[in-house]
Amino acid sequence: MSLAQQSSEHEYTLYHLRYDQNPASQRTWQQRIHDLALSFDPSTHQILGCFYGLFGLQSSDCFCLISGPADSAPTQERLNPSTLMQIPLIATLRPTSPQVLDQKGIYVFRFWKIAGDQVDKAVQLSSAAWMTFEESFDTEVKALFRQQLKAEEESMLLITWYKNLTAWEASRSPDPAALENFRQRQALMHSVMPIATRLIER
Repeated sequence: MSLAQQSSEHEYTLYHLRYDQNPASQRTWQQRIHDLALSFDPSTHQILGCFYGLFGLQSSDCFCLISGPADSAPTQERLNPSTLMQIPLIATLRPTSPQVLDQKGIYVFRFWKIAGDQVDKAVQLSSAAWMTFEESFDTEVKALFRQQLKAEEESMLLITWYKNLTAWEASRSPDPAALENFRQRQALMHSVMPIATRLIER
């Protein structure tokens, strides 16, 4: 079994939602998440976290990470957002089971494009780098996903939590071993798009 297949068999879907108006308050976001939760069957789906943009995401947009069967979509009638992106995902090494993301701080979403036959190598390099990377900073890798359907070119998603922007800035200079693993991983990528967000507290 490959590294990229050693995770749980749980399925996840990342929804990129755009609302018609910029929310005026945190309460507005909370109500919208509440409505989103009502659109799912709670026996099969769980919202693991919703996030608004700090930079790299429009003020009217949010990401919502949901665990549950990827072939089942939320009922859109009550939500009134535009679904800009819907990506069925499978966890690689993390998470090993669905985990609610509830820590305050910064969540950075990194979207990768990578050759399908290089996914295992990217996971291996990530695992090696995390051994020292997380010990050195106020940070934790929450998830590394690959797309559900294998392809010649695939999308991957890395979600990393940082205590604050100071921790994120400090993490740009990891120890030499982690830096080398990250360098090799970067060389495998066709493109990388990082987006910094904050958790929408419920």
